[in-house]
Amino acid sequence: MIAEVIVCAVLSNPLPADIKDYQHCIEQKAKVEYVKEWLPMIKSYFPKEEWLTASLVIYCESRGNPRAINHNPNGKGKYKNSVDQGLWQWNNITYDWLKKKLKVTSSPFNPYVSTRVTAWTVKNVGWDWWYSSEHCWGDNA
Repeated sequence: MIAEVIVCAVLSNPLPADIKDYQHCIEQKAKVEYVKEWLPMIKSYFPKEEWLTASLVIYCESRGNPRAINHNPNGKGKYKNSVDQGLWQWNNITYDWLKKKLKVTSSPFNPYVSTRVTAWTVKNVGWDWWYSSEHCWGDNA
């Protein structure tokens, strides 16, 4: 199942750059493996070209814990003392805005609803809202 998302190829006579790319691929594959329980859900909400990024974002944001919470005491402006919640670590202020916009009644702790909200956001805005963890999930191509 993971091979559908990420495959790390070994070249014959690899160059140093190939080895570095292979090591990076193995690291990303381990992250995807860690959150593989969410792959069927990801497949139902995201197009195939987003499966890898979605899996990595879940790993990097919550390690696959749908009950994850992160407090933001040093946030700026209206985000000061806000809270990131759930599998995708939706900020409570942002999620409240999206709930009204998308007519969602469930909390970000519901992994299926928050994934549907995330898929809508990615389709309409991209992965920009998760830029703070991009060092962990980015450059996965």
